[in-house]
Amino acid sequence: MFAPSSIASNFLAVLIIFMTIDLTNSQQALFTQAINAAIQNIVQESTFQSKIFDILLFNVPKCSSNVVFPSVNPFKGMSQLKNCYQMESMEPWTSAYKLVAEELTKAINTQYSMSLENSLVLINTTDGFFTSLSNAVNDGRCDVVVADTSYSSDRATQVSFQTCPYGSTSYGFIRNNKDNETLGYSSNVYSFNKNGTIVGAYSGTIFEDWIKENLPLATYLPLGYDEQFDAVIGNRVHAIIGDVVDFSIYMNNHKTSCTACKVIAFGYPSSFSTFTKISVSSVDIVKVSNYLVLVMVLIMIMI
Repeated sequence: MFAPSSIASNFLAVLIIFMTIDLTNSQQALFTQAINAAIQNIVQESTFQSKIFDILLFNVPKCSSNVVFPSVNPFKGMSQLKNCYQMESMEPWTSAYKLVAEELTKAINTQYSMSLENSLVLINTTDGFFTSLSNAVNDGRCDVVVADTSYSSDRATQVSFQTCPYGSTSYGFIRNNKDNETLGYSSNVYSFNKNGTIVGAYSGTIFEDWIKENLPLATYLPLGYDEQFDAVIGNRVHAIIGDVVDFSIYMNNHKTSCTACKVIAFGYPSSFSTFTKISVSSVDIVKVSNYLVLVMVLIMIMI
């Protein structure tokens, strides 16, 4: 049988944990709401839309959400807003990320009459694009990830995506002349769905997921950002799948590296957005709450 004092101590400890989780969750929710409101306002500005189009050659998707800034300033006590993107980034993406970070910080400063510094933090994505960036925002190295991150239901359980996307792009692939005699050349990406075909992608991206789902017969090769280009140029793979803007710019800058390589766009434009740290889930709060009730029942029994 438990001693009443021991049960009471456990009750107090769990109560403190519950209150801490609830407070942290509320603060993070307000922070995310403010970022949502700022991004929403930014993407509706014609000047921002024009700049993004000039950089990426794709339009900013329309957004009809109606998020308002919290009346309480969730940035109080902060001196900088840590905006993050992948260390491996190259143009034109770097310019897009910097634009979003600059406009986001400006919007927050205007709304709450602050002077937050726009701090750009580069994240090494050796462990994979999304894994590395989500870890960075959830462990506090970043406040906001401004990299072009596509939404998925699985990713949404790990981070908080902003309601409004700030840009869009399209899928694409680079095909070299590896095994042209047997595999042939096709502008249809599904032609790679054959045994013996090797298809690569930047690991941790939605392109990796797309290959696994749509090209099950092909052998998938996970690659680093720069490594994917080396792989297709060096004929280690038959093709790589990724962002058509990325691929077009890279091949335009490396025309002599692979004269046989061709960039092909496919599918419909897809949107991407920023994301912030995920709030403590309601499931976690329910678990602690249930334990709190159990301890209370035990105390009542002892009394």
